[in-house]
Amino acid sequence: MAPLLFFLYVNDIPQYAEALKMPLLFADDLKIFKSVKAIKDTQNRFLDLYALVNWSIENKLPINAAKRKVIPSTRKKNPISAIYDTEGEKLE
Repeated sequence: MAPLLFFLYVNDIPQYAEALKMPLLFADDLKIFKSVKAIKDTQNRFLDLYALVNWSIENKLPINAAKRKVIPSTRKKNPISAIYDTEGEKLE
């Protein structure tokens, strides 16, 4: 019963940000992904992360700092990179 209640609790996450429209949810894990084709996209991803942090604060579900990661995937020789942070901590 607990996993079902948790799923119902986090079911409103997609309403908070563009990248959160199609999150991958499994148990207590959340993965968000979005392509970055320009600098503006990195700024939008930061806003999405900020929205997710706000959601976690409003719902009293803290995000585990040790589990927050950015995993870039590209074939480009010169990819666009950005430094993302949440709650003052840089994401690896």
